[in-house]
Amino acid sequence: MMSVAAARHVDVGVERECPACGGRVFRDWHIAHGLSMHTCRSCGLILSSLLRRYAKMGQYENVDLPAYMSSVGAVRDEQSLKILSIVRPYARQGARVLDIGCGFGSFLQRARQAGFAVAGVEPDADACAGACAALGNGVVRNGTLQQVKLASGSADVVATLDVLEH
Repeated sequence: MMSVAAARHVDVGVERECPACGGRVFRDWHIAHGLSMHTCRSCGLILSSLLRRYAKMGQYENVDLPAYMSSVGAVRDEQSLKILSIVRPYARQGARVLDIGCGFGSFLQRARQAGFAVAGVEPDADACAGACAALGNGVVRNGTLQQVKLASGSADVVATLDVLEH
């Protein structure tokens, strides 16, 4: 990995605002082709930007679904059982469970088996289609939480498994 000291300072002249402090003065660094780092001079927040050479591909576009489900899916299934064992004492039978970034719906399938009403939101079209195939059309909606705009109070339990790091 290239250190900041080895990176080349560049003046990109892009107007931007720091999401942390509102500052507008940044120090820009060219790290590699299409990858830059931007440090806010006011608070020190570091942002990065990546310019793709090719059109963005969906995360699950080329996934071999049977292989995925027998490997990663098996881990997700095990995790789902453990998470539900934590949720059960606090959520009534039939509670509405919403999974944001539900992938292929592993957690929702286990939640449904445990007696919960389920719904999901998934930004990747291929994963959303897989979840709908497993759970039924309309159970999972394609998009981000901001795009889907669910009604306030529409869920009793909200899960965001492996989402925040994205």
